[in-house]
Amino acid sequence: MFEAAKMFETNIIELKQKKIGFLTKVAVFQGIAIVLLTVAITGLTPLKTVVPMMLRVDSTTGYVDKINPYNG
Repeated sequence: MFEAAKMFETNIIELKQKKIGFLTKVAVFQGIAIVLLTVAITGLTPLKTVVPMMLRVDSTTGYVDKINPYNG
C-alpha cells in the first residue's frame, strides 16, 4: 500500500519537473523573441521620416505629377 502511494507521489513529482522544464524553455524562447523584435523595431524606426512633397492632379484626366520645390 505504501509502495503504491510512494510511486504515485514520485510520478507526480516527475510530471511537475517535466512541466517546469518545458515552461522554462518556452519562457527563454519568448524572451529571446522579445529581444529580437525590439531590435527589429528599433532598426526600422529611422525609416519613418517625413518627406514633404506636393502633388498636382489634373482635373480632367486625373493625371498625377510631382511638383519640385522652388529653390531660388
